[in-house]
Amino acid sequence: VSMHKVGDAWFLKLPNLKVKAQTTVDIYYSGVPKESFNPPWDGGISWSADTLGRPWITMGVQTRGASLWFPCKEHQSDEPDHGVSIAITVPDSLTAVANGRLKKKMTNNTGTVTYVWTVGSPINNYGIAFYIGKYIQVKQNYEGTKGKLDTDYWVLDYNQEKVDSYLKPEVEKTLEVFEYWFGSYPFYEDSFKIVETPYPGMEHQSAIAYGNGFKYGRVKVNNLSYWDLMTDRLIVHEVAHEWFGNSITTNDITDQWIHEGFAGYAEELFIEYQYGKKAAGEFFEARTINKTKNVEPLIRRYGIFETGGSYVYLRGWKLIHMLRTIVNDDAKFRLALRTICDKFRHKTIDSKELETLFSKISGINLQPIFNQYLRNKEVPTFEYRLIGNTLKYRFADCTPGFSMPIKTNITEMWLNPSS
Repeated sequence: VSMHKVGDAWFLKLPNLKVKAQTTVDIYYSGVPKESFNPPWDGGISWSADTLGRPWITMGVQTRGASLWFPCKEHQSDEPDHGVSIAITVPDSLTAVANGRLKKKMTNNTGTVTYVWTVGSPINNYGIAFYIGKYIQVKQNYEGTKGKLDTDYWVLDYNQEKVDSYLKPEVEKTLEVFEYWFGSYPFYEDSFKIVETPYPGMEHQSAIAYGNGFKYGRVKVNNLSYWDLMTDRLIVHEVAHEWFGNSITTNDITDQWIHEGFAGYAEELFIEYQYGKKAAGEFFEARTINKTKNVEPLIRRYGIFETGGSYVYLRGWKLIHMLRTIVNDDAKFRLALRTICDKFRHKTIDSKELETLFSKISGINLQPIFNQYLRNKEVPTFEYRLIGNTLKYRFADCTPGFSMPIKTNITEMWLNPSS
């Protein structure tokens, strides 16, 4: 196979390969992987130690990309269609955990053990990860909407009791909420895992990284609200990514609002399911009011790895919250969420596809709203004037032809201003 390098990419020319044909290419490589100095946000390998000084090694590469540690086609739009197989050899005093199911454990003659993990579903390259440490496995199962779901918890040996006392009930509450709102967990065939990590967390598919200290709230975040402290936000947010981000993946990272906006809104849905709508509203306001800036559009340029920045989390969340108000029918809104998760299950999509489907199910032309809040940085200004007994109103600072119904707080009367 001939190959040449352009920048950081290697291009392979495969001779006589027909469209849709399958072939196998063996690539041998070695080296020292990049170290992460601020995991998981700075991608790379994390060389850590547990509280007893034993090796604790993890990998996380979101944004940076999986090519930090193995050769792959580095693009969100192209996932391994039939999953992956990951073989990890470690000293026999340690355990290696990765995505999917453990298919084989081989004891070698060199004082090492090889763990072979396999994933059957399509998977993001950046969602592939491994964890090495003094792990102990606690096997459980959850009776979900598709039957028994294997739920395994891999924690450091001295935290084993935290599984039954904390992790299991929190995970099962979360799965119940999301199977209600989004439909069945999308990876029953690959099981569900929580793996303890030295960093806060990451949505590694079917092997979610968890480092929130077995407590409510959110590690490394200050000024938490009352409702922040009524849930383990790391579990809720990262589990939500199994639907939005892992099962449904955007073709281009500039549509990242789908991943992070829906995962953020899922936190609000969790609070609502557990504590009611009033609590969810208070949680939403505490998390979002005066915490976003409209400096760039959420969707920017395609094809050049340009994201909407850190505000995709909260601005995406606020948009979905607003769409639910506009739809004004919780049953229809839930149907939209479940239909999106079903139709786009295990697929890569563009934002436009989701926008079109959302509009179709709601029966409302939401495209002007999507265009305004996703593709423009300006937020419409609601202007009004009272002339005698007549109230006149309109939207300013908006795209031509923009219109959006709004509901008043006190009387809950609907207004239909336009530009």
